[in-house]
Amino acid sequence: MKTSIKILVLITASVLVSNYSSIAQSNNEGCIVKVNSEWSNPVGNCINSNNTYKAYFVNQCGKSVDIKLAIQEKSNRWRVFNHLNISPGDTVSGYACDGTGKFVTWSRPTGNKSIVFPTDDEINRDYK
Repeated sequence: MKTSIKILVLITASVLVSNYSSIAQSNNEGCIVKVNSEWSNPVGNCINSNNTYKAYFVNQCGKSVDIKLAIQEKSNRWRVFNHLNISPGDTVSGYACDGTGKFVTWSRPTGNKSIVFPTDDEINRDYK
């Protein structure tokens, strides 16, 4: 009986570790780096905002990556952008109409769907 419990505990721990490793880590070890930001006039669909925050990020990895980027609005909601197949050295951007200046990024090797990005709802629930 004790051996069965030990085996069950080991299996559970191994499943938890394997599930955790398949979740995209924020900023994937520094691959995605903010290189510039600006407060500007309206961008995108920010028609009535004069407090738009736009941030630019570069892929500093030696491989192409998929990127999920979230920029926070003053309402504490996150405006989310997905950029796929970003080559090394390429720059992407995101914006918030009435921004706070906060951002979060995730990356994974291009096309590696076994690494899961958080959903937009998870980002809005888990990041404040």
